[in-house]
Amino acid sequence: MMCHAECTQQAYIDIRPWTGEWSDTVGAHSPTTAASELLERLTKSLNLGLPSPVTPLFLPTIVNASNEVEVPKSPLAPHIELTKPQDQRYYIIPLAMGAGSPVNNNLADILEYHIAADGLGFVRETLPDALAFKVVRSAKQPGGTGKFGFPSRLWFDRWVADKRDFVLRTVKAREKDIEEQLKRIESENLKLKRCEGRDTLADLRACIRHFEHTATDGGDPKRKVRNENTLGKLNSVLKDIEDKLAEHATNTEELSKERSKLWDLSELQTIAYDLQAVVIHDGLLGRAHIFSYIRYNGKWWKVVDGDVTEASEETVLGDSSGVHLGSGAFLMLYSKPTEEKETPWPRKDRIKSQKLDEEFRATLPPTVRFKFEKSARIISPADSDEEEYMDAEESITVETDPVVDEVRELADNKPNKQGDESDQRRDDGMQDAVHMRDVD
Repeated sequence: MMCHAECTQQAYIDIRPWTGEWSDTVGAHSPTTAASELLERLTKSLNLGLPSPVTPLFLPTIVNASNEVEVPKSPLAPHIELTKPQDQRYYIIPLAMGAGSPVNNNLADILEYHIAADGLGFVRETLPDALAFKVVRSAKQPGGTGKFGFPSRLWFDRWVADKRDFVLRTVKAREKDIEEQLKRIESENLKLKRCEGRDTLADLRACIRHFEHTATDGGDPKRKVRNENTLGKLNSVLKDIEDKLAEHATNTEELSKERSKLWDLSELQTIAYDLQAVVIHDGLLGRAHIFSYIRYNGKWWKVVDGDVTEASEETVLGDSSGVHLGSGAFLMLYSKPTEEKETPWPRKDRIKSQKLDEEFRATLPPTVRFKFEKSARIISPADSDEEEYMDAEESITVETDPVVDEVRELADNKPNKQGDESDQRRDDGMQDAVHMRDVD
């Protein structure tokens, strides 16, 4: 891909840095790594080239939650972001499966482990409009493979720096207490069920069956009474154990239910991010073996190469493709909730886009150009100022932006990612721009 994205009428994003060649990187041998690095380059370029007036597009600011020094209340300027390599990794937040515990196999638990272990927190005022996560799997790590869980709506309050004290003192403290109670119950259950390596309940039931069906008194009244007393005691012991196990089961269920609702607090449900896209690798090679689910206009769509089919949210969240081969879902994109309504393009922009389409199609091979032209929806200019605008514009030119130029110059002078050097070695005669847009 060699392209130059026009995102708004005035904003142009140079995405050449994230279209580098991968032959000299590990990404060339790992489809998931290549896809992750490609997305990271994209998010970085978008964040640097199109900073939101209030918050960044992707890059969150992460600080030490226990540090009392003043934290930034506004996004870092692109120049600062570019010269702080330690911030670059957070364009896509890495999640290592099995981190801290083999049972940590979902987005919330893994992110909580990393944030809690390092005493970190996200700065509320600089939370980005979108969050990207990548899953890191490793067969060498206990719990490092398998199905990865992620929610359709992610409440982000619990990881914000100004909420970490409340989370630790209230929610995490109670969660720790519940876990200790569950461990104690499990230990008591083990003592009740096993004795010297044998199944206590199975042995008790075998003894009871013996005294009920096979034991004889030999005509001795005293032995008969003794057998009956023994049978009664065995039944009593069995009932006591079963009652205790039932009580433990009830307590375990109640504690587990309470633990599952610990985070369902109004104080921790003010910052929402909705799932917008999931990328999955089924573990095999080939372009059809990496597919995605995309949310569009309130519906989910499965995209496999050129095939697009509608899917349910349950299918998206439950897809286990590739798990048996150590793969599966590896990229998730979330964004702050927005109205599920597509904003129409102004007619002037659509006509301008059509002209760029025509120029681009002219550079394609005939067979490919035919497919584009077949699906193109032609916009006929009306007698208006828009027609005059298009008639007067003989060619589309990209206006330079001083800020973007300065950021690009910094990036060229100080490579901070593997592959940047290969990007700089690319042919300077490469095509400068391919317009990315929706023609209608």
